[in-house]
Amino acid sequence: ATQQAYVAHLKAHRHKALWSFVPEGGVKAASSWFFVLKSDNWSLRRILACIPPNLLFKDTPRVDLPGPWHFRKVRCDPKRGFYGAQADVEVAFTRVIFPCG
Repeated sequence: ATQQAYVAHLKAHRHKALWSFVPEGGVKAASSWFFVLKSDNWSLRRILACIPPNLLFKDTPRVDLPGPWHFRKVRCDPKRGFYGAQADVEVAFTRVIFPCG
């Protein structure tokens, strides 16, 4: 990416409250960020590298997350099915219809 592309990206986002200034004594951990080119080979996607701050968090207690085996417990109208959806970190969205019965 060019310096011109970096400047254009920063100008486009300067009013969106994506960053702010903190007194140096208030900083517990610093994140960094970098850019990757989007498919148009000019626009930039900002990537936040937040590993140092994330390491400051305590580990969460263990939980049993749902899995595909839970779908067999879903009851719905066999003529309609039901929809399941998932949004992920790559701004992708998946929508699937599941049959019932």
